[in-house]
Amino acid sequence: MIVISRKDKLEYILREDRDSKEPTVFVFRPLTARERAECEDVLTSASVDRFPMGTFAYKVLKNSLVGWRNLKDDKGKDVPFVTDADGKVTDECLALLSTAQRFELSDAAWRFNELGEDEVKN
Repeated sequence: MIVISRKDKLEYILREDRDSKEPTVFVFRPLTARERAECEDVLTSASVDRFPMGTFAYKVLKNSLVGWRNLKDDKGKDVPFVTDADGKVTDECLALLSTAQRFELSDAAWRFNELGEDEVKN
């Protein structure tokens, strides 16, 4: 068994951006045990007709996304990564990403907590 160190980070490029010469790179840290439990609580609240995927993605990203590089606005300028008073990514930053992008990123971040970095990138 390999223990995930709190110093480990995952750098992830969205599938849609992998052929780009200058892709945006998202940086994640592992979730703490408490953060994982809170995300798992969202999953266990699911039912046959209701799955809170948006809430799950939000919680995972809010707690694990610690930066990005090369995210550009519509004028080609770098978009700053902004955190709130608790050091977590702001809702305004998360709102810049599409739903599909948030889902892909949250999936990668969640799998990072269960798998090695090489397995997540595949």
